[in-house]
Amino acid sequence: MYPSGVRSAELRARRLAQRVLVDGVLVATAPTLTHGTTNVYVHWGCHCAACIESHRRRSAKQRARRFAQRVLVGGVFIAAVPNLTHGTKSTYNNWGCRCTECTAANRAAWAAWRGE
Repeated sequence: MYPSGVRSAELRARRLAQRVLVDGVLVATAPTLTHGTTNVYVHWGCHCAACIESHRRRSAKQRARRFAQRVLVGGVFIAAVPNLTHGTKSTYNNWGCRCTECTAANRAAWAAWRGE
């Protein structure tokens, strides 16, 4: 999959170095790339409008699938997924978990962002 002897981190660094600035946006320029795919956004770091939109749509679908897995416990939606870490801003945002721990973590993250 990768060129012989090249680790994935090295390959990603090479890809990121190949991007060019176009109208203030970093765009991947390898000739074989198909823009408008999440693959190019994630693995090549392309931020053209088509790649951003593709990644946005994929992320929204993924978040909707995760939110659909929540269960209502005592009037609060809880992400009831095995091996999911509660008490993080990520679980609050990406899984829609509103348990006490996740809500507290989200509030703390926002307070830190505001400098409180």
